[in-house]
Amino acid sequence: MAPELGYRIVVRMNKGKASLVVVGSIVAVVGLLIAAGLYFVEKRFLGPIGKNAAQLDETYKQSQELGLPVTQAELIADFVVPDHENAAPGTLLLLEQVSQFSHLLPREDMYNVTESRSPDFAILAGDSAGLYDQLAESTSLPGWFVDRDYDEGPNLILPEYSMAKSAAKLLVMSSIEHALAGRNDDAFRDFVTARKLAAFQAQEPTIIGLLVSAAMDALILKAAESLAVIWHEDSSALRKLQGVIEDSDYVIEPTRALEGNFYIGLVAGRNLGHFGGLAALGGMDTDFDPTASENAEFRSAGLPPKRLERAMLNRYLRVYNAIYNEVQESPTSLRGLGEHIDMNIGDGAITDKFVDRLASMLLLSFSGVDNALRSNDANRALMEAYLQSMVFRADSGEFPASLSEIDAEFDDPFAPGGTIQCLVEDDSVLIWSVGRDGVDDSGGKGDLSYRFPQVIEPPQSVQ
Repeated sequence: MAPELGYRIVVRMNKGKASLVVVGSIVAVVGLLIAAGLYFVEKRFLGPIGKNAAQLDETYKQSQELGLPVTQAELIADFVVPDHENAAPGTLLLLEQVSQFSHLLPREDMYNVTESRSPDFAILAGDSAGLYDQLAESTSLPGWFVDRDYDEGPNLILPEYSMAKSAAKLLVMSSIEHALAGRNDDAFRDFVTARKLAAFQAQEPTIIGLLVSAAMDALILKAAESLAVIWHEDSSALRKLQGVIEDSDYVIEPTRALEGNFYIGLVAGRNLGHFGGLAALGGMDTDFDPTASENAEFRSAGLPPKRLERAMLNRYLRVYNAIYNEVQESPTSLRGLGEHIDMNIGDGAITDKFVDRLASMLLLSFSGVDNALRSNDANRALMEAYLQSMVFRADSGEFPASLSEIDAEFDDPFAPGGTIQCLVEDDSVLIWSVGRDGVDDSGGKGDLSYRFPQVIEPPQSVQ
């Protein structure tokens, strides 16, 4: 072999080895980077979970700057009512006694107090008359504050909501009985007491309090429809009913409820690793006692240490901060709460579905709030138009040809840009909203409606 040819072969071999070394080194580095990346992702340092976990401290600071409570003391600081003004203690004791009559309530058609009534209902006229007098007195106090331990988080039990709702139904049924018997003063007393109970639930620092209040008010306003039918020839009683409804009216102001629910969710987020873990989000661990010595790790303040828990809590706080900020600027924006939550949970900024699902679990209590409040707005508008129509008929002998004739063309909360509808035929009137489905059923099953005439009969006598 010629020397020159041998040299070229050696050089090429050496170059080939060098290329292999370089390629091998690059592969090794890339492999190390991939391995490191997988390790860090597995350990939640990188990716959506790591990013969310790292953002928690800043998001938590924003919550504090907005004025959201991060301790129980901060939550109740502005809620406490002096004993001499607080209706809650005495009223709750009475509600426990009234609840013994709840078996007399209709099992179906909860919003129609004129149907399916128990024939034993008349015993209330004797057995509970004194209780209703006491309830009227206790609810005359202006304030409402129930001393609870909100550090129990989602394990907080609120039995008074159910008792208040049952009592309101019993009260309005009693009101109708009194009206049928000509005892108008007693009818107004029980009606006003029921409305005050609904107003007190709206002052509760929980979203469920808002929902209970809206459900109670729907029931109470349907009872007002029955009272108006009973008094359809008595313009004086109809006008008094108008005044009573106006005087007992109340605003469902969402700020307090949002603050309370925020804190309950914050407690759950702080303690995902304790008192039942994820089960606590559903309130399943009802025997948990945060003050017990074996639960010393319970976190009533601070933030969770684990990345997944921090990531979930960050998403929850981010959504809540946005909601709270918007509601503070415009309280009526709570009517669009469902859409607002959907927008924030799926805003594209975070794509980790698991974290979003965990965050959304803490927001489940918002389900249906917007529609419940729209229903409450619609019922109030319908009742105002209905009573104005009934007063017009009592004075003139006929219903107005249209709602515009009595200046009662109110907006329909379920029909953007639309108004509530009215149909007058001979001596009958039907006033309705299109309801939650947004479909106009002409006052049919899917709509919210008030009508005249109706047949309202007393229950059978107890033998």
